Amino acid sequence: MIAFALARDPEKARRLAEEIAQKQKHRITKPLKKAELKSSLGYICILAREGEIFSEEDVIASCRMIPRNSDALRELCLVDDVDELCEKLRKFEGFFSGVVASIDKVILFRDHVGHIPLVRGVIDGVHVSALERQALEFKAEPLSPGSILLIEDRGVEIVRWYTPADRRIEDPRRELADALTRAARRLIPEKSSIAFSGGLDSSLLTYLALKFGKTVEPLVV
Repeated sequence: MIAFALARDPEKARRLAEEIAQKQKHRITKPLKKAELKSSLGYICILAREGEIFSEEDVIASCRMIPRNSDALRELCLVDDVDELCEKLRKFEGFFSGVVASIDKVILFRDHVGHIPLVRGVIDGVHVSALERQALEFKAEPLSPGSILLIEDRGVEIVRWYTPADRRIEDPRRELADALTRAARRLIPEKSSIAFSGGLDSSLLTYLALKFGKTVEPLVV
């Protein structure tokens, strides 16, 4: 769960961040942590679940990540510029979205698949962000997968950090099978539920999960 607000008035930033968090209360499965920062852009307030937020004197990082990487937040806090952050994101495995806020800029980011949502908008002149559009009263738009939104004194800019690379593959079927196998081993949790239609996608996921000894609960509605 992520609730972010950037306002000129600190009380307004806190109030909006808390309201955004409450509108995502079904996601609050762990204690909430709050981090605040006075920047050249205004006052920044971020609320997130325990383990998904990290703050130091002049920087805050919050990230929703699957699989969870306990070192990722600290790594994001050490980033100095956008190019460095892009390079860092290219090395992350799995799915993620989040925000890094420092003294002179705010950076929103999202994984290249778009599995973890992230929306952003402006409410009453305040920059806000959340995982869910309804938390921003639908005055929001999703950040495109594989993109970064940069907020600085000079304005707002969207930067692509991910671009697919072309490469020649001798055996596409084997390459796809190996990629699916690696992804299932690494990304499917040890215990999980799968929306099971009996079609190709859900059958493959269930088969691979069971193959690697994971506990699976197929759900049919």
